Amino acid sequence: MTDEARRDDTIRRLVVLVDASHPSRAALEEAAKLAARSGTELLGLFVEEEDILRSAALPFTQEIGPTSGTLRPMDPARIERRLRGQARDIQQLLRGLSERHAITASLEVARGGVVAQALAYITPEDLIVVGKTGGSVLRPGRLGSTARHLIGEASLRVMVLEEPGRQGERPTMVLFDQPEPGYRALATALRIARRDSLSLTLLLPPADPETVDDLRRRAETWLADQGAEADVQVLAGTSWERLAQAVHSREGRALVVSRSSPALTGDNGARLVEAVIPPVVFVP
Repeated sequence: MTDEARRDDTIRRLVVLVDASHPSRAALEEAAKLAARSGTELLGLFVEEEDILRSAALPFTQEIGPTSGTLRPMDPARIERRLRGQARDIQQLLRGLSERHAITASLEVARGGVVAQALAYITPEDLIVVGKTGGSVLRPGRLGSTARHLIGEASLRVMVLEEPGRQGERPTMVLFDQPEPGYRALATALRIARRDSLSLTLLLPPADPETVDDLRRRAETWLADQGAEADVQVLAGTSWERLAQAVHSREGRALVVSRSSPALTGDNGARLVEAVIPPVVFVP
């Protein structure tokens, strides 16, 4: 593993995109637990979306009253008050999480597009935590547009959560299908496994015996240098479907993958996230 790969394993902050939705608040709760176990700073990022505020200013824009259920004109002042109220609620939640878990937690409020503001705040040393589902009522349970965009950002480390991590003696799983990016994924997976006192499962791609033996030797040598070991499973295929099957069969606690993996070409990273329940962590 190169010095650059080791530096890439450093996590300075956990950054959580938060709004009024249940998935984003669940992600904040889970991130606070991660921050407590790893001694990492927690930052909540609340973005006031300019598109909503601009739409509210249009004379023909209407909204459905949350209690009356009737259509009414959108009032920019009312939207502003609602956003400020949401930010206060999130600040209060962060304050409680900070006290409960003895962590450093703060809130940043920005205005603009969610993805653009996230990219402006996040550095390669951060791990961004985002809820899996968006707010669409037409596609419940499907990957939200913000999460879909962020997992495609090559320089970022992103954890996508559907629900708080499964408890119990379930392994952290890592795909090691190529050396250098595989080492970065392996380092992140080992950090997660050690943080939660969990076992580690190494997933290898199906290939000729010489290639599989070489990948296994490289990974096990690196792990031995870290005083660690892993169970090894050779996948039945290199597709995202086979990855999802492996996670389900082993009841994995989390899955760590490199974006450069052949299994994640095109939109397959999003398909993988939609197919599994445990958190999926994408590393450069």
